[in-house]
Amino acid sequence: MEVAVITEPSSLVDNLLLIVAIFYILCFLVGLLLNSLLAKAAFTSKELRGVPHTLIGIRSVCDILHQSGHLPLLYSFVKEDSITQKQCYYLQFIPILAILVGGAAVFLLCIDRVTAVLWPLRYRTAQSRSTVRTMLKLGVAGAIAAAGLVLAYEDTHSDKKVVCSIPAGLGPRPRLIFVLTLFVVAFLMAILYLISAGVLKKHTCPSKRRRCIFRSVLWCALISLVGWVLTALLNLILMVHAEFWMRKNQPEAITLDGGFLFLSQATIELLTQPTPRCLLLQIASGIILNLLCTMTYFAYFCLSCDYRRALRSQWATIGWHPFQSLSETDSTEVKPALV
Repeated sequence: MEVAVITEPSSLVDNLLLIVAIFYILCFLVGLLLNSLLAKAAFTSKELRGVPHTLIGIRSVCDILHQSGHLPLLYSFVKEDSITQKQCYYLQFIPILAILVGGAAVFLLCIDRVTAVLWPLRYRTAQSRSTVRTMLKLGVAGAIAAAGLVLAYEDTHSDKKVVCSIPAGLGPRPRLIFVLTLFVVAFLMAILYLISAGVLKKHTCPSKRRRCIFRSVLWCALISLVGWVLTALLNLILMVHAEFWMRKNQPEAITLDGGFLFLSQATIELLTQPTPRCLLLQIASGIILNLLCTMTYFAYFCLSCDYRRALRSQWATIGWHPFQSLSETDSTEVKPALV
Protein backbone atom coordinates (compact mmCIF):
# COMPACT_ATOMS: atom_id res chain seq x y z
CA MET A 1 0.00 0.00 0.00
CA GLU A 2 1.39 3.37 -1.00
CA VAL A 3 1.50 5.93 1.77
CA ALA A 4 2.53 9.47 1.01
CA VAL A 5 5.42 10.83 3.04
CA ILE A 6 5.31 14.48 4.01
CA THR A 7 8.12 16.48 2.48
CA GLU A 8 9.54 19.31 4.55
CA PRO A 9 12.75 21.34 4.85
CA SER A 10 14.96 19.24 7.07
CA SER A 11 18.16 21.28 7.50
CA LEU A 12 17.01 22.85 10.77
CA VAL A 13 15.55 19.55 11.97
CA ASP A 14 18.80 17.74 11.11
CA ASN A 15 20.78 20.26 13.15
CA LEU A 16 18.40 19.83 16.08
CA LEU A 17 18.69 16.05 15.78
CA LEU A 18 22.48 16.34 15.95
CA ILE A 19 22.24 18.54 19.06
CA VAL A 20 19.92 16.01 20.72
CA ALA A 21 22.31 13.17 19.82
CA ILE A 22 25.27 15.05 21.34
CA PHE A 23 23.20 15.76 24.46
CA TYR A 24 22.44 12.05 24.82
CA ILE A 25 26.12 11.15 24.47
CA LEU A 26 27.04 13.67 27.18
CA CYS A 27 24.34 12.13 29.40
CA PHE A 28 25.83 8.70 28.71
CA LEU A 29 29.40 9.76 29.56
CA VAL A 30 28.44 11.59 32.75
CA GLY A 31 25.96 8.87 33.69
CA LEU A 32 28.57 6.16 33.08
CA LEU A 33 30.78 7.69 35.78
CA LEU A 34 28.10 8.69 38.29
CA ASN A 35 25.88 5.61 37.97
CA SER A 36 28.95 3.36 38.22
CA LEU A 37 29.86 5.03 41.52
CA LEU A 38 26.27 4.75 42.72
CA ALA A 39 26.07 1.06 41.78
CA LYS A 40 29.41 0.32 43.45
CA ALA A 41 28.26 2.06 46.63
CA ALA A 42 24.94 0.18 46.64
CA PHE A 43 26.59 -3.21 46.11
CA THR A 44 29.74 -2.92 48.25
CA SER A 45 29.16 -0.45 51.09
CA LYS A 46 28.73 -2.06 54.51
CA GLU A 47 26.22 0.62 55.50
CA LEU A 48 24.01 -0.09 52.50
CA ARG A 49 22.47 -3.50 52.95
CA GLY A 50 19.03 -4.78 52.03
CA VAL A 51 16.55 -4.98 49.19
CA PRO A 52 16.24 -1.23 48.44
CA HIS A 53 19.99 -0.76 47.99
CA THR A 54 20.30 -3.86 45.81
CA LEU A 55 17.49 -2.57 43.59
CA ILE A 56 19.11 0.88 43.44
CA GLY A 57 22.38 -0.75 42.31
CA ILE A 58 20.62 -2.82 39.65
CA ARG A 59 18.72 0.21 38.46
CA SER A 60 22.00 2.20 38.16
CA VAL A 61 23.57 -0.55 36.02
CA CYS A 62 20.43 -0.63 33.85
CA ASP A 63 20.63 3.15 33.40
CA ILE A 64 24.20 2.78 32.08
CA LEU A 65 23.16 0.08 29.61
CA HIS A 66 20.07 2.08 28.64
CA GLN A 67 22.09 5.21 27.84
CA SER A 68 24.68 3.20 25.90
CA GLY A 69 21.95 2.78 23.30
CA HIS A 70 22.59 6.38 22.21
CA LEU A 71 25.99 5.50 20.72
CA PRO A 72 24.50 4.08 17.47
CA LEU A 73 22.44 7.28 17.16
CA LEU A 74 25.57 9.45 17.19
CA TYR A 75 27.23 7.06 14.74
CA SER A 76 24.36 7.59 12.30
CA PHE A 77 24.97 11.35 12.31
CA VAL A 78 28.78 11.20 12.23
CA LYS A 79 28.82 8.77 9.30
CA GLU A 80 25.76 10.46 7.74
CA ASP A 81 24.34 7.04 7.10
CA SER A 82 21.58 4.83 8.44
CA ILE A 83 21.46 1.09 9.05
CA THR A 84 18.77 -1.51 8.54
CA GLN A 85 16.18 -2.05 11.24
CA LYS A 86 17.36 -5.63 11.76
CA GLN A 87 20.87 -4.35 12.52
CA CYS A 88 19.44 -1.67 14.79
CA TYR A 89 17.44 -4.36 16.60
CA TYR A 90 20.64 -6.24 17.46
CA LEU A 91 22.40 -3.06 18.60
CA GLN A 92 19.49 -1.90 20.75
CA PHE A 93 18.47 -5.27 22.24
CA ILE A 94 20.51 -4.81 25.44
CA PRO A 95 19.57 -1.11 25.97
CA ILE A 96 15.86 -1.83 25.51
CA LEU A 97 16.08 -4.86 27.80
CA ALA A 98 17.89 -2.67 30.35
CA ILE A 99 15.04 -0.13 30.20
CA LEU A 100 12.49 -2.85 30.95
CA VAL A 101 14.53 -4.51 33.71
CA GLY A 102 15.40 -1.13 35.21
CA GLY A 103 11.73 -0.20 35.17
CA ALA A 104 10.90 -3.46 36.94
CA ALA A 105 13.59 -2.70 39.55
CA VAL A 106 12.15 0.77 40.18
CA PHE A 107 8.65 -0.70 40.43
CA LEU A 108 9.80 -3.27 43.01
CA LEU A 109 11.62 -0.48 44.85
CA CYS A 110 8.35 1.45 44.82
CA ILE A 111 6.49 -1.51 46.36
CA ASP A 112 9.24 -1.90 48.96
CA ARG A 113 9.07 1.78 49.98
CA VAL A 114 5.27 1.83 50.10
CA THR A 115 5.28 -1.32 52.26
CA ALA A 116 7.85 0.22 54.61
CA VAL A 117 5.71 3.36 54.96
CA LEU A 118 2.23 1.84 55.25
CA TRP A 119 3.06 -1.37 57.17
CA PRO A 120 6.38 -0.73 58.98
CA LEU A 121 6.06 -3.60 61.49
CA ARG A 122 5.23 -6.16 58.81
CA TYR A 123 8.06 -4.79 56.68
CA ARG A 124 10.65 -5.24 59.45
CA THR A 125 9.61 -8.82 60.19
CA ALA A 126 9.62 -9.84 56.51
CA GLN A 127 12.77 -7.94 55.52
CA SER A 128 15.12 -10.86 56.20
CA ARG A 129 13.43 -13.15 53.68
CA SER A 130 12.30 -10.52 51.14
CA THR A 131 15.63 -10.29 49.27
CA VAL A 132 15.33 -13.69 47.59
CA ARG A 133 11.69 -13.07 46.70
CA THR A 134 12.47 -9.67 45.22
CA MET A 135 15.34 -11.02 43.13
CA LEU A 136 13.13 -13.84 41.87
CA LYS A 137 10.46 -11.33 40.86
CA LEU A 138 13.06 -9.20 39.09
CA GLY A 139 14.40 -12.29 37.32
CA VAL A 140 10.91 -13.23 36.13
CA ALA A 141 10.34 -9.67 34.88
CA GLY A 142 13.65 -9.77 33.01
CA ALA A 143 12.82 -13.14 31.45
CA ILE A 144 9.42 -11.89 30.29
CA ALA A 145 11.01 -8.74 28.83
CA ALA A 146 13.67 -10.77 27.00
CA ALA A 147 11.04 -13.16 25.61
CA GLY A 148 8.96 -10.22 24.42
CA LEU A 149 11.95 -8.69 22.63
CA VAL A 150 12.76 -12.00 20.96
CA LEU A 151 9.17 -12.22 19.69
CA ALA A 152 9.38 -8.58 18.54
CA TYR A 153 12.11 -9.60 16.09
CA GLU A 154 9.45 -10.94 13.72
CA ASP A 155 7.99 -7.43 13.31
CA THR A 156 11.23 -5.81 12.13
CA HIS A 157 12.17 -5.13 8.50
CA SER A 158 15.51 -6.39 7.24
CA ASP A 159 15.84 -3.89 4.38
CA LYS A 160 14.30 -0.73 5.86
CA LYS A 161 16.84 1.97 6.71
CA VAL A 162 16.46 3.69 10.08
CA VAL A 163 18.28 6.22 12.24
CA CYS A 164 19.22 3.85 15.05
CA SER A 165 17.74 5.42 18.16
CA ILE A 166 16.55 3.21 21.01
CA PRO A 167 12.93 2.72 19.84
CA ALA A 168 13.89 2.44 16.16
CA GLY A 169 15.00 -1.17 16.55
CA LEU A 170 11.40 -2.18 17.24
CA GLY A 171 8.62 -2.43 14.71
CA PRO A 172 5.47 -0.30 15.20
CA ARG A 173 3.47 -2.96 17.06
CA PRO A 174 6.21 -3.91 19.58
CA ARG A 175 7.02 -0.22 19.98
CA LEU A 176 3.41 0.55 20.87
CA ILE A 177 3.34 -2.30 23.41
CA PHE A 178 6.67 -1.06 24.81
CA VAL A 179 5.38 2.50 25.21
CA LEU A 180 2.05 1.43 26.72
CA THR A 181 3.81 -0.85 29.21
CA LEU A 182 6.14 1.92 30.35
CA PHE A 183 3.26 4.37 30.63
CA VAL A 184 1.06 2.09 32.76
CA VAL A 185 3.89 0.94 35.05
CA ALA A 186 5.29 4.46 35.52
CA PHE A 187 1.82 5.89 36.20
CA LEU A 188 1.17 3.22 38.85
CA MET A 189 4.56 3.93 40.43
CA ALA A 190 3.86 7.65 40.58
CA ILE A 191 0.49 7.05 42.25
CA LEU A 192 1.97 4.66 44.84
CA TYR A 193 4.84 6.99 45.62
CA LEU A 194 2.52 9.97 46.02
CA ILE A 195 0.26 7.95 48.34
CA SER A 196 3.22 7.00 50.52
CA ALA A 197 4.48 10.59 50.47
CA GLY A 198 1.04 11.76 51.60
CA VAL A 199 1.04 9.26 54.47
CA LEU A 200 4.47 10.45 55.56
CA LYS A 201 3.44 14.09 55.38
CA LYS A 202 0.43 13.51 57.66
CA HIS A 203 2.54 11.63 60.20
CA THR A 204 3.34 13.95 63.08
CA CYS A 205 7.01 13.12 63.52
CA PRO A 206 9.54 15.97 63.44
CA SER A 207 12.61 13.73 63.11
CA LYS A 208 15.16 14.14 60.35
CA ARG A 209 14.74 10.44 59.63
CA ARG A 210 11.13 10.85 58.51
CA ARG A 211 11.84 14.05 56.59
CA CYS A 212 14.58 12.20 54.71
CA ILE A 213 12.15 9.41 53.81
CA PHE A 214 9.64 11.98 52.57
CA ARG A 215 12.20 13.73 50.35
CA SER A 216 13.49 10.46 48.90
CA VAL A 217 9.98 9.17 48.16
CA LEU A 218 9.06 12.48 46.54
CA TRP A 219 12.18 12.33 44.34
CA CYS A 220 11.32 8.81 43.18
CA ALA A 221 7.79 9.99 42.37
CA LEU A 222 9.27 12.86 40.37
CA ILE A 223 11.40 10.47 38.31
CA SER A 224 8.42 8.20 37.66
CA LEU A 225 5.95 10.97 36.83
CA VAL A 226 8.13 13.50 34.99
CA GLY A 227 10.55 11.02 33.44
CA TRP A 228 8.90 7.76 32.44
CA VAL A 229 5.29 8.97 32.20
CA LEU A 230 6.17 12.05 30.17
CA THR A 231 8.40 10.10 27.77
CA ALA A 232 5.76 7.43 27.20
CA LEU A 233 3.00 10.04 26.93
CA LEU A 234 4.86 12.01 24.25
CA ASN A 235 5.33 8.85 22.20
CA LEU A 236 1.64 7.98 22.56
CA ILE A 237 0.65 11.50 21.50
CA LEU A 238 2.88 11.19 18.44
CA MET A 239 1.20 7.90 17.47
CA VAL A 240 -2.30 9.33 17.99
CA HIS A 241 -1.35 12.43 15.99
CA ALA A 242 -0.12 10.23 13.13
CA GLU A 243 -3.43 8.32 13.17
CA PHE A 244 -5.50 11.53 13.04
CA TRP A 245 -3.29 12.91 10.28
CA MET A 246 -3.90 9.80 8.18
CA ARG A 247 -7.66 9.91 8.77
CA LYS A 248 -7.79 13.58 7.77
CA ASN A 249 -5.43 13.60 4.79
CA GLN A 250 -5.67 10.06 3.43
CA PRO A 251 -9.02 8.61 4.54
CA GLU A 252 -9.08 6.30 1.53
CA ALA A 253 -5.92 4.58 2.82
CA ILE A 254 -7.38 3.81 6.24
CA THR A 255 -7.99 0.14 6.84
CA LEU A 256 -7.97 -1.84 10.06
CA ASP A 257 -6.67 -4.93 8.28
CA GLY A 258 -3.20 -5.47 9.65
CA GLY A 259 -3.59 -2.61 12.13
CA PHE A 260 -2.95 -2.79 15.85
CA LEU A 261 -5.07 -1.42 18.71
CA PHE A 262 -6.00 2.15 17.73
CA LEU A 263 -3.48 2.34 14.86
CA SER A 264 -4.55 1.57 11.30
CA GLN A 265 -2.25 -0.21 8.88
CA ALA A 266 -1.70 3.05 6.97
CA THR A 267 -0.51 4.78 10.15
CA ILE A 268 1.80 1.88 10.93
CA GLU A 269 3.35 2.25 7.48
CA LEU A 270 3.73 6.00 8.06
CA LEU A 271 5.45 5.44 11.42
CA THR A 272 7.95 3.06 9.84
CA GLN A 273 9.02 5.89 7.51
CA PRO A 274 8.85 8.97 9.77
CA THR A 275 9.44 12.47 8.52
CA PRO A 276 12.45 14.34 9.96
CA ARG A 277 10.13 16.28 12.27
CA CYS A 278 8.48 13.11 13.60
CA LEU A 279 11.91 11.54 14.02
CA LEU A 280 13.01 14.55 16.06
CA LEU A 281 9.97 14.26 18.32
CA GLN A 282 10.52 10.52 18.78
CA ILE A 283 14.16 10.94 19.75
CA ALA A 284 13.75 14.13 21.82
CA SER A 285 10.92 12.67 23.91
CA GLY A 286 13.48 11.03 26.20
CA ILE A 287 15.49 14.16 27.05
CA ILE A 288 13.98 14.68 30.51
CA LEU A 289 14.19 10.97 31.33
CA ASN A 290 17.87 10.78 30.39
CA LEU A 291 18.63 13.93 32.35
CA LEU A 292 16.95 12.47 35.44
CA CYS A 293 18.79 9.15 35.00
CA THR A 294 22.07 11.06 34.93
CA MET A 295 21.19 13.20 37.96
CA THR A 296 20.08 10.30 40.20
CA TYR A 297 23.56 10.24 41.76
CA PHE A 298 23.11 13.77 43.11
CA ALA A 299 19.65 12.97 44.43
CA TYR A 300 20.93 10.13 46.63
CA PHE A 301 24.03 12.12 47.56
CA CYS A 302 21.91 15.00 48.86
CA LEU A 303 19.05 13.00 50.41
CA SER A 304 20.90 10.19 52.22
CA CYS A 305 23.86 10.63 54.56
CA ASP A 306 24.56 6.89 54.17
CA TYR A 307 25.00 7.27 50.42
CA ARG A 308 26.86 10.55 50.92
CA ARG A 309 29.48 8.86 53.09
CA ALA A 310 29.75 5.85 50.77
CA LEU A 311 30.07 7.96 47.62
CA ARG A 312 32.51 10.40 49.19
CA SER A 313 34.74 7.54 50.33
CA GLN A 314 35.01 6.37 46.72
CA TRP A 315 36.15 9.80 45.58
CA ALA A 316 38.60 9.91 48.50
CA THR A 317 40.40 6.83 47.17
CA ILE A 318 41.62 8.93 44.23
CA GLY A 319 42.50 11.89 46.44
CA TRP A 320 39.47 14.09 45.69
CA HIS A 321 36.95 15.25 48.26
CA PRO A 322 33.88 16.75 46.54
CA PHE A 323 31.19 18.59 48.52
CA GLN A 324 33.46 18.62 51.57
CA SER A 325 31.28 21.27 53.26
CA LEU A 326 28.53 18.67 53.66
CA SER A 327 30.75 16.43 55.77
CA GLU A 328 30.26 18.65 58.80
CA THR A 329 26.57 17.77 58.93
CA ASP A 330 27.11 14.01 58.62
CA SER A 331 28.40 13.61 62.16
CA THR A 332 25.32 15.23 63.70
CA GLU A 333 22.70 14.09 61.21
CA VAL A 334 20.30 11.38 62.32
CA LYS A 335 20.80 8.28 60.20
CA PRO A 336 17.93 8.23 57.68
CA ALA A 337 15.95 5.22 56.65
CA LEU A 338 16.76 3.31 53.51
CA VAL A 339 16.14 5.45 50.47
